[in-house]
This record gives sequence, structure tokens and C-alpha cells, in this order.
Amino acid sequence: HAFKVTEWEMVQPASQRPLTSKPLGKWSTNDVQMSAVSLKDYIAVKQNVPKYLSRSTGHYAAKCFLKAWRPAVEGLTNSMTLHGHNNGKQLMTMPVAKCTLEIIYLLT
Repeated sequence: HAFKVTEWEMVQPASQRPLTSKPLGKWSTNDVQMSAVSLKDYIAVKQNVPKYLSRSTGHYAAKCFLKAWRPAVEGLTNSMTLHGHNNGKQLMTMPVAKCTLEIIYLLT
């Protein structure tokens, strides 16, 4: 399907970026509450994860258990590129991840 790039998603100089960090530049994570205590350390959505991009080029795979600090958006796109023809093609999964987050936002 067609995926249009908005002005927000285009690469901007660091001096023009807003100070608040939101997944894909849209949703605030301040109201996110984890009901499962065992998952709090493994789903990174709070201020301890400063960047909310879909790709970190493997920085979270450098040390043991560092993957737990990986942003949730990146985890979603990585899980969709595991098997088959689209193995490793994260840019193809970004429209799907964006639509998924839109649906989650509308349902909650």
C-alpha cells in the first residue's frame, strides 16, 4: 500500500527537533501503565529510553540483556522481519508498524 512521508517524518536538523520524544513523533508515553510486573523491565516505553526510532543499527545487541532497553517500536519492526522473503528489511515494515500503532491508539 502507499505510504506517504509527512513533514514530521523527514530528517530534520537536531536544532529543529522538539525536546519531547514520542514514538514516531505522535504518541506520548507518559500515560502508559504496565499491569504485568514481570514485563516492566523488558518493555521500554518510559524516559529511560531517549530515542523512539524504528532502527538503532544493532546498538542494543552489543551486551547481554541490553535488548531489554530497546524501544518498543524497534522491537515491533524487528519481529516482523524475522522469517521469509522480508528477512532484514525493516524499511518495508515501517508502514505496517505505523498502522499497528494507530490501531492500538484508537482502541485504547
